[in-house]
Amino acid sequence: MLGWDQPLANDEVTMRRTALFLGAFLLIAAPITGTALHSGANRAARADFSRLAEALPGLTAVSITTDPWRQDATIEGLTLRRAGLVLRVGRLTLPFAAPQSLFASAAYAQDSEEKAGPSRDSENSDEKTGNAGGIAPAMRNATSPVARPSGTISAENIELAVGAVRYTIKSMELSGTSLTKADLDSIFDPGSTLSLADRLGKFSASQISISEIEMETTLAGQTEKDAYSNIILNGVAQGRVGNATIGSVTSNLTSQEAGSVQSTYGPIKMSGLDLALAARIVSEARSSDTEQRNTLYETVEVGAGKIVMEKSHVEIDMGAFSVKDVKARPLRVPPISAAKIFAAQGADSNQQAVAFVADILNSFEIGSFDLADLRFTIIDADTSVIGTLGRVHLSQMADSKIGEVGFDNLVVESAGTTVKIGGFALGGIDLGKLLDLAEITMRQASASPNHAASLVSEISLTGLDVDVADPDTQAHTRFQLAKLDLLGADPVGGIPSHFSTVIDHFTLDLKNTAIGQLDDIVALGYDKLDLSSRLEAHFDASKRQLGLDALSLSGMDMGAVTIAGNFENVSKDLFSADEAQMKAAALSILIRRVEVKVEDAGLLERLIATAARKNNKSPDEIREAYVSAAATSIPTLLGNGPEAKAVGTAIVKFIAAPKNLRIVAVAPDGLGVADLALMKDPNALMNKLSIEAAVDE
Repeated sequence: MLGWDQPLANDEVTMRRTALFLGAFLLIAAPITGTALHSGANRAARADFSRLAEALPGLTAVSITTDPWRQDATIEGLTLRRAGLVLRVGRLTLPFAAPQSLFASAAYAQDSEEKAGPSRDSENSDEKTGNAGGIAPAMRNATSPVARPSGTISAENIELAVGAVRYTIKSMELSGTSLTKADLDSIFDPGSTLSLADRLGKFSASQISISEIEMETTLAGQTEKDAYSNIILNGVAQGRVGNATIGSVTSNLTSQEAGSVQSTYGPIKMSGLDLALAARIVSEARSSDTEQRNTLYETVEVGAGKIVMEKSHVEIDMGAFSVKDVKARPLRVPPISAAKIFAAQGADSNQQAVAFVADILNSFEIGSFDLADLRFTIIDADTSVIGTLGRVHLSQMADSKIGEVGFDNLVVESAGTTVKIGGFALGGIDLGKLLDLAEITMRQASASPNHAASLVSEISLTGLDVDVADPDTQAHTRFQLAKLDLLGADPVGGIPSHFSTVIDHFTLDLKNTAIGQLDDIVALGYDKLDLSSRLEAHFDASKRQLGLDALSLSGMDMGAVTIAGNFENVSKDLFSADEAQMKAAALSILIRRVEVKVEDAGLLERLIATAARKNNKSPDEIREAYVSAAATSIPTLLGNGPEAKAVGTAIVKFIAAPKNLRIVAVAPDGLGVADLALMKDPNALMNKLSIEAAVDE
């Protein structure tokens, strides 16, 4: 099929030539459909064709005949040759209006002969008809001499060659079209200044049916063969299609590097397709950035599909997929003129390419995309990968943003290793910011760096299950994650003012895991690790305040640690993409308040029991040793002041009967990086802090 990799100089010419593909034979209908019911009708039809051929240099036919009883005219061996284009139609059948009587027929036949001048052809001649006769007056007539009815136009064995592209159609039929000669002239006149979109906007028919379209393209060492079968377009009015169906689509792309890539799809159903808008998007540049997006098509539904990549040993099977509510507008640079942008080298062309992609994202809108039952396999001598995907979905893509994109029920198996994901989704995606970042990276400018604005508002992962097999020992390591949520909301200047992270039930099977770093946890008697974590924070840029609402880590049968805090003098530069700015902002932060809460659910008892076994002592002896050490060392470490002793007492109580412990430290004037030097002088540090501790609240 036509692509951007065709030579740019021929792109716009190719579009105009291809327009003739669906309509060149229709142009012939206008002067012929007024032919009369008489033996002279054949001569009149050939005379009209001769006048038409003068307007279309290179247009010839082997024979032209009429059948008054069936009310049609047939052209055999139609050929149109133009620069870079060859169109052949084996047989073209057109409707015509029969006069009321034989007398009217004879009168019109005689009139046609007088206007056309002497004909070289006899009544039943099959001689080749070419450029002859005076066409200018006839081509200027708005309608045929006899009013033409709406009817059926059919063609067989159509071949079209346009540059490197070859089209073949076995049969094509248009029914219920009532286009006048003036309409056809304006649609298919090669000298007309009307754009392809305007031409299509004039086209109407109750139905267009095509048995099969075959296309072959050979370009840059690649050959692509595509076939579309059983194509039906219903309710075509002013370039808009009520609904359309395609029985199947097959494609075979071959090249020396990639081998053969074969694909099949179908059946395909479409509704609300705007052919005129599609033509504008392909061939025209929009005149204003304020132009609104209009419906390109309402729905597209594809029954199934399959892709086979020969050299990559990849097979992909797809179930049904659909796209709904697609709106679009023409681009600043139409696709047929964009090839040079991607073919060129250099910074300027790279920036133009980024701008072109950005324009696509701003000019297209997709209500939803849904794909079900995807299966892929990669099998060769060294690798075997089998994967299935229950669903892929996208919703609300507009203005360079995507509401949500994700997938459900992914399973990948290879060499005894299995990865399963119940669901994954990205929400609030801003592709415009990604393109801005790409443009800045390409420019490598020394301008002030932007802040690291969030590209994705939400990331969600559920049902992760990974079972990894050791290729040598076949031992398995398995871990699972019930849920992972990352959320950045309410952005200010591109920076989320609220953000949170939730990790629910990260579990690791310790029984068969050969991970040395986890030996100490196994020694505590745990055969499974089950951890959860949570982060909640908010940032107020106007007040330069950062609040850490909660940072927690909890473990099943272990306990939990939660930290909260308030920080001031926090600059937006803390989120800068520039490392120097980020470090400078971090050094200026002041700590106002920090709270630490510890909840025990069995971990401390296991630590004491394990230490008792190692030291050949009882758990009570180990606990007493811990209590004694805490009672003396903690107050000393904190300067032995009243608050230091209160903290030591609370920790001692927690060790003796572990439930929960809360410690709160407040710095009325804030505690900065420079104050960390006071760690060497505990009394001076404690003078800047107010500390309280409580147990079993």
